[in-house]
Amino acid sequence: MDNRYVERKQPSNRPTDDQGNSFQRRTLQSGTGCEVLKNFLSLEVLKSTQESYAPNVTLHFWDYHWAATCST
Repeated sequence: MDNRYVERKQPSNRPTDDQGNSFQRRTLQSGTGCEVLKNFLSLEVLKSTQESYAPNVTLHFWDYHWAATCST
């Protein structure tokens, strides 16, 4: 399970590196911060990536999250 890209919920100024990876700033309970790698994959990339591990993959989508189930 992971988050889905939702336009209104994503920061508009997400930094990206030269490979197109995006990062989100997170604040921990201790008050310290860090940047987290956060890429949002297309449906095609999700399917092809999942199918390389298990041939019977089902992707499930909700408003803000997605999950994959499979059988081997």
